[in-house]
Amino acid sequence: MKHSVFFLLLICTYQIAHSQKISGKEFQKEIDLTALVLTDVHANPFAFQTEEGLNKLKDSVLQEYNFQDSILILDAFQCYANLVSSIKCAHSGAYRTKKLDSTINEFPLKIKVIKGNGLIAQNYPELNLFRGDQVVSINGISWKSVFEKGKKLHSSDGDSPLNAALFERRCKLDIPIILGNPVEFKVVTLHDGAMVESHFDASSISASEPKCQGFDFTLVGDEKKIGLIRVFNFPGDEKSIADFEKFCKKTRNKLERKKIKDVIIDIRDNGGGDRIDLLLRNFTPTSFKLMSSTIDTVGLAKYSMDLIFHGTTYENVLKTPTKSEPSRQVDFQGDLYLDINLYVLVNGRTASAASHFASLVKEHNLGKIVGTETGGRASGCNGNVYCSYFLPYSGIELYFPLMVNTYAIDQIENPNHGVFPDIFIEEELSDDLELTNLIEIINEHNMH
Repeated sequence: MKHSVFFLLLICTYQIAHSQKISGKEFQKEIDLTALVLTDVHANPFAFQTEEGLNKLKDSVLQEYNFQDSILILDAFQCYANLVSSIKCAHSGAYRTKKLDSTINEFPLKIKVIKGNGLIAQNYPELNLFRGDQVVSINGISWKSVFEKGKKLHSSDGDSPLNAALFERRCKLDIPIILGNPVEFKVVTLHDGAMVESHFDASSISASEPKCQGFDFTLVGDEKKIGLIRVFNFPGDEKSIADFEKFCKKTRNKLERKKIKDVIIDIRDNGGGDRIDLLLRNFTPTSFKLMSSTIDTVGLAKYSMDLIFHGTTYENVLKTPTKSEPSRQVDFQGDLYLDINLYVLVNGRTASAASHFASLVKEHNLGKIVGTETGGRASGCNGNVYCSYFLPYSGIELYFPLMVNTYAIDQIENPNHGVFPDIFIEEELSDDLELTNLIEIINEHNMH
């Protein structure tokens, strides 16, 4: 009986290990497919990368894994993600299956990335790690190497810092993937000028994820005379749009009733959504357009049976006009217009619709952009209509937008970058400290 149980466990272990690998030939087919689908399906694959450059990258990956009988799917995933990352499109990505993610030994420390440096974001006294300690290496791999590899698992938006911000947000899975999915971790940090070595495994610390509602309003500052509107995501579905519209109306009424003259809109870490006009219209003395869109469906035909379209069908995608005029207008609200001093707080995780919001504020001189460069480009992004292609052996999902959105913006200093701030406030370990710095700037401005 004991021998039978042992034999069954051995078979299960083998099957799990085998299911996490693909053969060398299967890997080669999937790399070729990734490059082909990127080229044929993506809305704008060569805005920041050349076809020659993509093929060179593919060939270098194949050469690295040449003659291997089998390859771990987590290693294959990194290769596919690197190809997708090279086209620098924020809404594109390579995604793992839930089953594969369940095999990853999570990195349990919270890390904040500031100017490329990895900093311990909270105290872990049981591990002799403290907030602000600088990460030197993890399992013998330098932080710089981990960070560079981590960025390539995600896409930037042009030359924006979004991929670095996404790595920071997802490092609990990204770091183990980069390190070969170890069970134990050895982290070397710099604490008060001295090197400190800490050992732990994935179960050493229970990680908790902060839960945020979509938006809120409060009064801040010593005299509570500054309005703070936090928007964690702009709404996308029917219910959240209705809720957001009610929130904007109530907030506007509170600002008028309390005669607030300074308002901060905090869209740090806001990944986007839709209907930015519902908030923006309260602060504009004029009406203006949002953006125009184009779509090219020529390359979809040969993949039509294999693509999964999100929220639509292949037939409806084909009916989409190839070019649209500037859509949806931000309308001047007449007597409801709020004549206030507006400050929009942003960072490298401000992307997509949130970055578009910041672009329009800057374009129409509606207020000051504060913080660091946004993760979303100032001039536009790809989005609106999305599809997925699942690679046949690994099950890895390739996710692409099909439309190119061009924002209704004329004044763009660096169109391939994010929105640059009018007032630079360096990112801190504490988000509250960044907000405190902005409140001090507002108070000083009001004193003069």
